Amino acid sequence: MIGSFDFDDEAEEVTFSQTELVSLYLDNLINDELKINHFEDKISYKLFEKEIESNILLLSNSPMIKEDIQNVFTAILAKIKKICSVSISIGFSEMSLLNKEISFRRLYRHAKRSLEYRQVVGKNMVLFFDDIDKGAPGTGKIDENEYKDISYEILYGKINNALSKVEKILQTITRENFQNTYYYVLNNLLDYVLKSCVSLPTLYQETHAHKDIVNNLFSLKTNESILEFFKKLILDIDEINKKARLNKVESSFNQITNYLDNNYMNPTLSLDDLAQELGYSLSYISAILKRNNTSFTKYLTDIRMSKAKILLNEENSKLITIASQVGYEDPYYFSHCFKKYFGISPGEFRKK
Repeated sequence: MIGSFDFDDEAEEVTFSQTELVSLYLDNLINDELKINHFEDKISYKLFEKEIESNILLLSNSPMIKEDIQNVFTAILAKIKKICSVSISIGFSEMSLLNKEISFRRLYRHAKRSLEYRQVVGKNMVLFFDDIDKGAPGTGKIDENEYKDISYEILYGKINNALSKVEKILQTITRENFQNTYYYVLNNLLDYVLKSCVSLPTLYQETHAHKDIVNNLFSLKTNESILEFFKKLILDIDEINKKARLNKVESSFNQITNYLDNNYMNPTLSLDDLAQELGYSLSYISAILKRNNTSFTKYLTDIRMSKAKILLNEENSKLITIASQVGYEDPYYFSHCFKKYFGISPGEFRKK
């Protein structure tokens, strides 16, 4: 069988000296513990490194008893924690008979998979693939509406609500009945969080590629670090959504004002005409203008009066012509509006 050791804390929380101490003591502690339990003649082992992790191959000419292996390595993990001030766990593959064809790659993969269940059973543990592969009850589910609620909360900027619901799901899936669906739920949760982003290309460009986001999530070892992962991701998404909404609002405002700037001379121009031309609802246009401290009537009046002042400075322009050029069919009504706006009549303005 193959065992894989792993630190229970995230990599950035484990110091270099702790890593070196574990490597230094591990071999001696295994050897000593096998002798204490009188297994030195029954079980042989080989430590090997894969990237930065330690692994062990256990060999025996007679069947190994799982309880014996558990007792030996539980004692080793306890001593490592005491000596090195760091918590580690070990995941074991199933036992494979020597007279059968052995796939060491498969055994290693199963050893690593057993370590995933620290999220459910806790830290500083000896875990066996046999225990998680029995098909025992462990297929808890999360209602799809819970995922959708989180996506909705993020999309509409209710970040605290979203984070509370994410935390609730993470607490739920640490229960024993989720041991076989833990990572399935995490994957679904990530999927719905990402769905709440209005511009995934921006997210991938400004943070990480989708593949890196997935790999980062599934490399985490504690619920605390997973919650922090989702918190940062959700805040990043919220920031992107805010910018996208702001850009959309600014774009809409520019469309509205550009249309009014080019059509103010139409005396029958109405809010309905504007909405129909741009394809926006009346309420949306009103909300966009209000956000910019104006309204349809105020902006149209502002632009008409501004243009009227320019035309009045031209000596040859007649009042009836100016009124028509700025969208007033009735010159008397134009004069009334001009005086109400500037406090003086068009004639008085021209004289000044």
